[in-house]
Amino acid sequence: MRVAKLRRVQRDGICFKSNRYVEPTLAAFVGEWVELLYDPRDLAEIRVYHEGKFVCRALCPERVAAAGLKEIKAARREQRQNAKKEIGEIPKFKPKRRKTTLKLYNHED
Repeated sequence: MRVAKLRRVQRDGICFKSNRYVEPTLAAFVGEWVELLYDPRDLAEIRVYHEGKFVCRALCPERVAAAGLKEIKAARREQRQNAKKEIGEIPKFKPKRRKTTLKLYNHED
């Protein structure tokens, strides 16, 4: 079930039900009135519409279990190491070089 509400976009996002919702896309709409669609059972995200058109999905950082910078770096490092292992196991492919010859044509006018 979605519920609609009107709110004004502030410089630091949208304040709604004592939560702050942020999304970089909202910077273009500071001072504008937008319509929010939200699920009362899940206040971690809201959908933002301006003049009936979808703008973005804004998240509340306090309610979303986002990974921290250390976790992101560790996951990237692990993924990079796994990719290097996979690449090391793939046999190297060397294409055969074909000798090309230049064909000459006689043009008689």
